[in-house]
Amino acid sequence: MNILITGSKGFIGSNIKSFLKLETNHIITEHNRTSSKKTLIQKLKKTDIILHLGGENRSNNSQNFYKNNYQLTKDIVDNIKTKTHIIFASTVKVKEKSIYGKSKKKAEGILKQFCNEKKYILSILRLPNVFGKWGRPNHNSVVATYCHNSSRNIKSKIDDPETVLDLLYIDDLISQIMSIIKNKKKIIYPKIKLIHKIKLKTLHQKIYSINKNRIKLNIDLVKTKIDKQIYSTYLTYLSNKQFTLSYKKNLDKRGNFSELTKSKINGQTSYFTINPGHERGNHLHFSKVEKFFPIFGSGKIVYKNINNKKKITFKYNSNEARVFEAIPGWSHKFINNTKSIAIIIVWANEIFDKKNPDTYYYKI
Repeated sequence: MNILITGSKGFIGSNIKSFLKLETNHIITEHNRTSSKKTLIQKLKKTDIILHLGGENRSNNSQNFYKNNYQLTKDIVDNIKTKTHIIFASTVKVKEKSIYGKSKKKAEGILKQFCNEKKYILSILRLPNVFGKWGRPNHNSVVATYCHNSSRNIKSKIDDPETVLDLLYIDDLISQIMSIIKNKKKIIYPKIKLIHKIKLKTLHQKIYSINKNRIKLNIDLVKTKIDKQIYSTYLTYLSNKQFTLSYKKNLDKRGNFSELTKSKINGQTSYFTINPGHERGNHLHFSKVEKFFPIFGSGKIVYKNINNKKKITFKYNSNEARVFEAIPGWSHKFINNTKSIAIIIVWANEIFDKKNPDTYYYKI
């Protein structure tokens, strides 16, 4: 199908355009503010679906709201072909008395007025605050503003901390638009799903806590779905030099040990190396659980039950997809008896606590 996207360079438009080009075989054409009315009319003759996402939501010139919200919509209606499906990005603010809300409501009105006469399919999406990658700070959403400012250690103003926001993640919006395209149901106002309600002060706290906790390798910030969405959005506002994080390397003659991620809920991920001819471990835990994933090298892992003195030995080899667990009450050690370094990833069900490590030396 031929899909025309108005406002394809905007926040929502650029996201859905990228998705369509990567995930579908639809032919995509675009219309933006630099495009002429003449070229728009030519494109409409070949269009099956119009994603009418272009519009004005912030301007110091009130005429821009009329031009880019109402007049553009009228130009589309005047030149649309029969059976075209229009999916119009409106706003929940049509119920407000702002110039933006009034202009969007007027655009809705002309779309509904000529829907039956022009014989096109119409879907009007009354959208809440949409957030995600590529939004403009101080323009598209408060999420974009907070993410941009937080990543640069800039304070953000909170006018009313108790304000409850309705947030919709851009990928969830795209998913719903794709369902509307696929189903072709003649529902003028399809229900918008997957909306999150959150207080402004809570949103601010979540976003500003990402900065310091990310540096500490803490991943507890992604407990819920919206936490994950906010975290993904936050990363897109980092400066290039912030793409990487440093972690501490603890080196000795045996090799290296480094902590990679920490979570009070999901535990800790680390890795260690064993130099040729060396061993690591010789300790046990009473409650702590660990899982070991050999990813390079080979050798032996030895277990010893400190109660009945039973000893068990296994060979480990990174060519085998095997996981070894630290069993509570059993001391364990890894031996590298080869001429190559061994590398092992380890997951523990709790963050290492110096005051209560639950780690006891026991030589095997």
